[in-house]
Amino acid sequence: PYPNNMGMYLYGYQQGGKLNKQVAFFKEGASCNVLVLKEGEHTSLRVNGKVDATNGGDMETQLGLAYFPRFLRPDARNVLIIGFGSGTSAGTSLLFPNTKVTCCEIEPAVFAASRHFADVNHSPEHSADFSLVVDDGRSYLQATPQQYDFIISEPSNPWIAGIANLYTKEFFAIAKQKLNPNGLLVQWIQAYSFSPSDFAMIVRSASQEFPHC
Repeated sequence: PYPNNMGMYLYGYQQGGKLNKQVAFFKEGASCNVLVLKEGEHTSLRVNGKVDATNGGDMETQLGLAYFPRFLRPDARNVLIIGFGSGTSAGTSLLFPNTKVTCCEIEPAVFAASRHFADVNHSPEHSADFSLVVDDGRSYLQATPQQYDFIISEPSNPWIAGIANLYTKEFFAIAKQKLNPNGLLVQWIQAYSFSPSDFAMIVRSASQEFPHC
Protein backbone atom coordinates (compact mmCIF):
# COMPACT_ATOMS: atom_id res chain seq x y z
CA PRO A 1 0.00 0.00 0.00
CA TYR A 2 2.94 2.36 0.52
CA PRO A 3 3.41 3.76 -3.02
CA ASN A 4 -0.26 4.78 -2.96
CA ASN A 5 0.48 6.89 0.12
CA MET A 6 3.61 8.58 -1.23
CA GLY A 7 1.66 11.60 -2.45
CA MET A 8 2.26 11.21 -6.18
CA TYR A 9 -0.86 13.33 -6.74
CA LEU A 10 1.07 16.18 -5.13
CA TYR A 11 4.78 15.50 -5.55
CA GLY A 12 4.79 13.68 -8.87
CA TYR A 13 6.13 10.34 -10.01
CA GLN A 14 9.35 9.08 -8.46
CA GLN A 15 11.84 7.69 -10.96
CA GLY A 16 11.55 3.95 -11.26
CA GLY A 17 8.45 3.91 -9.09
CA LYS A 18 10.49 2.45 -6.25
CA LEU A 19 10.27 3.29 -2.59
CA ASN A 20 13.85 4.21 -1.72
CA LYS A 21 13.03 5.04 1.89
CA GLN A 22 12.57 2.88 4.95
CA VAL A 23 8.96 2.48 6.04
CA ALA A 24 9.00 3.03 9.79
CA PHE A 25 5.25 3.16 10.38
CA PHE A 26 2.04 2.72 8.41
CA LYS A 27 -1.57 2.59 9.53
CA GLU A 28 -4.90 2.98 7.82
CA GLY A 29 -6.72 5.15 10.32
CA ALA A 30 -10.41 5.95 10.52
CA SER A 31 -9.94 9.41 8.99
CA CYS A 32 -6.70 9.05 7.00
CA ASN A 33 -3.71 6.88 6.18
CA VAL A 34 -0.53 7.68 8.11
CA LEU A 35 2.95 6.83 6.87
CA VAL A 36 6.36 7.54 8.42
CA LEU A 37 9.37 7.29 6.12
CA LYS A 38 13.05 7.40 7.03
CA GLU A 39 15.90 8.22 4.67
CA GLY A 40 19.16 8.44 6.56
CA GLU A 41 18.67 11.02 9.31
CA HIS A 42 15.56 12.46 7.66
CA THR A 43 12.12 11.40 8.94
CA SER A 44 8.82 12.49 7.43
CA LEU A 45 5.19 12.06 8.46
CA ARG A 46 2.79 11.68 5.55
CA VAL A 47 -0.98 11.94 5.95
CA ASN A 48 -2.79 10.58 2.89
CA GLY A 49 0.51 11.00 1.07
CA LYS A 50 1.08 14.65 1.99
CA VAL A 51 4.07 15.50 4.17
CA ASP A 52 2.70 17.16 7.32
CA ALA A 53 5.84 17.12 9.48
CA THR A 54 9.54 16.30 9.29
CA ASN A 55 12.54 16.44 11.58
CA GLY A 56 14.26 18.72 9.08
CA GLY A 57 13.22 21.68 6.97
CA ASP A 58 10.01 22.59 8.79
CA MET A 59 11.43 22.47 12.30
CA GLU A 60 11.55 26.29 12.34
CA THR A 61 7.77 26.32 12.00
CA GLN A 62 7.12 23.59 14.55
CA LEU A 63 9.42 25.20 17.12
CA GLY A 64 8.40 28.75 16.27
CA LEU A 65 4.75 28.05 17.02
CA ALA A 66 5.77 27.20 20.58
CA TYR A 67 8.46 29.86 21.09
CA PHE A 68 7.14 33.01 19.40
CA PRO A 69 4.07 33.50 21.63
CA ARG A 70 6.33 33.08 24.68
CA PHE A 71 8.13 36.28 23.74
CA LEU A 72 4.83 38.09 24.27
CA ARG A 73 3.33 36.04 27.11
CA PRO A 74 6.21 34.31 28.94
CA ASP A 75 3.98 33.35 31.88
CA ALA A 76 1.40 31.39 29.85
CA ARG A 77 0.38 28.19 31.57
CA ASN A 78 -2.58 26.61 29.80
CA VAL A 79 -1.98 25.74 26.14
CA LEU A 80 -4.24 24.14 23.55
CA ILE A 81 -2.70 22.80 20.34
CA ILE A 82 -4.86 21.83 17.36
CA GLY A 83 -3.09 19.19 15.30
CA PHE A 84 -0.44 16.94 16.87
CA GLY A 85 1.72 16.22 13.81
CA SER A 86 5.19 15.16 14.95
CA GLY A 87 4.46 16.35 18.49
CA THR A 88 7.30 18.87 18.40
CA SER A 89 5.20 21.96 19.18
CA ALA A 90 3.55 20.13 22.09
CA GLY A 91 6.82 18.83 23.49
CA THR A 92 8.53 22.20 23.13
CA SER A 93 5.66 23.96 24.93
CA LEU A 94 6.11 21.56 27.85
CA LEU A 95 9.72 22.69 28.29
CA PHE A 96 8.38 25.84 29.96
CA PRO A 97 7.74 25.42 33.71
CA ASN A 98 4.21 24.91 35.02
CA THR A 99 2.75 24.58 31.52
CA LYS A 100 -0.10 22.21 30.75
CA VAL A 101 -0.71 21.22 27.14
CA THR A 102 -3.91 19.80 25.69
CA CYS A 103 -3.73 18.64 22.08
CA CYS A 104 -6.64 17.94 19.74
CA GLU A 105 -5.83 15.35 17.11
CA ILE A 106 -8.59 13.81 15.04
CA GLU A 107 -6.59 10.75 13.97
CA PRO A 108 -5.08 8.44 16.64
CA ALA A 109 -2.65 6.99 14.08
CA VAL A 110 -0.90 10.38 13.85
CA PHE A 111 -0.30 10.31 17.59
CA ALA A 112 0.93 6.71 17.40
CA ALA A 113 3.36 7.61 14.62
CA SER A 114 4.92 10.43 16.61
CA ARG A 115 7.19 8.09 18.55
CA HIS A 116 9.42 8.14 15.49
CA PHE A 117 10.09 11.83 16.20
CA ALA A 118 11.25 11.33 19.79
CA ASP A 119 14.63 12.85 18.88
CA VAL A 120 12.97 16.25 18.32
CA ASN A 121 9.61 16.25 20.13
CA HIS A 122 10.78 15.59 23.72
CA SER A 123 8.19 12.77 24.00
CA PRO A 124 5.26 14.82 25.30
CA GLU A 125 3.21 11.66 25.84
CA HIS A 126 5.38 10.86 28.87
CA SER A 127 4.57 14.14 30.62
CA ALA A 128 1.88 14.31 33.30
CA ASP A 129 1.13 17.82 32.03
CA PHE A 130 0.13 16.57 28.58
CA SER A 131 -3.30 15.35 27.55
CA LEU A 132 -4.55 14.18 24.16
CA VAL A 133 -8.10 14.76 22.97
CA VAL A 134 -9.12 12.63 19.99
CA ASP A 135 -11.55 15.03 18.39
CA ASP A 136 -11.96 17.68 15.75
CA GLY A 137 -10.38 20.89 17.03
CA ARG A 138 -13.33 23.10 16.22
CA SER A 139 -15.82 20.72 17.85
CA TYR A 140 -13.69 20.51 20.97
CA LEU A 141 -13.40 24.28 21.27
CA GLN A 142 -17.15 24.71 20.91
CA ALA A 143 -17.84 22.25 23.74
CA THR A 144 -15.05 22.77 26.25
CA PRO A 145 -15.53 25.02 29.29
CA GLN A 146 -11.75 25.50 29.49
CA GLN A 147 -10.03 28.81 28.86
CA TYR A 148 -6.51 28.97 27.44
CA ASP A 149 -3.54 31.32 27.46
CA PHE A 150 -2.48 30.08 24.02
CA ILE A 151 -4.46 28.37 21.30
CA ILE A 152 -1.90 27.12 18.79
CA SER A 153 -3.67 26.08 15.62
CA GLU A 154 -1.50 24.13 13.21
CA PRO A 155 -3.76 21.90 11.15
CA SER A 156 -2.81 20.75 7.68
CA ASN A 157 -3.19 22.90 4.58
CA PRO A 158 -6.59 24.56 4.07
CA TRP A 159 -7.05 22.99 0.63
CA ILE A 160 -7.31 19.52 2.17
CA ALA A 161 -10.86 18.24 2.65
CA GLY A 162 -12.26 19.03 6.09
CA ILE A 163 -9.45 21.40 7.08
CA ALA A 164 -10.85 24.64 5.71
CA ASN A 165 -13.30 25.05 8.59
CA LEU A 166 -10.30 25.71 10.84
CA TYR A 167 -9.46 28.84 8.83
CA THR A 168 -12.85 30.56 8.91
CA LYS A 169 -14.16 33.64 10.69
CA GLU A 170 -16.48 31.37 12.65
CA PHE A 171 -13.56 29.29 13.95
CA PHE A 172 -11.60 32.40 14.92
CA ALA A 173 -14.67 33.69 16.80
CA ILE A 174 -14.87 30.45 18.79
CA ALA A 175 -11.14 30.58 19.56
CA LYS A 176 -11.46 34.16 20.79
CA GLN A 177 -14.16 33.15 23.25
CA LYS A 178 -11.93 30.43 24.71
CA LEU A 179 -8.91 32.62 25.39
CA ASN A 180 -8.09 34.05 28.80
CA PRO A 181 -7.65 37.83 29.05
CA ASN A 182 -4.46 38.66 27.15
CA GLY A 183 -4.50 35.18 25.62
CA LEU A 184 -3.10 34.61 22.15
CA LEU A 185 -4.22 32.69 19.10
CA VAL A 186 -1.16 31.35 17.26
CA GLN A 187 -2.25 30.48 13.72
CA TRP A 188 -0.16 28.69 11.10
CA ILE A 189 -0.99 29.69 7.53
CA GLN A 190 0.88 28.24 4.59
CA ALA A 191 2.71 30.64 2.30
CA TYR A 192 3.61 28.05 -0.33
CA SER A 193 1.48 26.56 -3.12
CA PHE A 194 -1.08 29.21 -2.28
CA SER A 195 -2.30 32.24 -4.17
CA PRO A 196 -1.86 35.69 -2.58
CA SER A 197 -5.63 36.17 -2.66
CA ASP A 198 -6.26 32.93 -0.73
CA PHE A 199 -3.62 33.89 1.83
CA ALA A 200 -5.17 37.35 2.18
CA MET A 201 -8.64 35.85 2.62
CA ILE A 202 -7.51 33.84 5.66
CA VAL A 203 -5.64 36.78 7.17
CA ARG A 204 -8.70 38.99 6.65
CA SER A 205 -10.93 36.40 8.33
CA ALA A 206 -8.59 36.21 11.32
CA SER A 207 -8.24 39.98 11.61
CA GLN A 208 -12.01 40.40 11.80
CA GLU A 209 -11.88 38.68 15.19
CA PHE A 210 -8.30 39.54 16.15
CA PRO A 211 -7.58 43.09 14.99
CA HIS A 212 -4.02 42.95 16.36
CA CYS A 213 -2.48 40.29 14.18
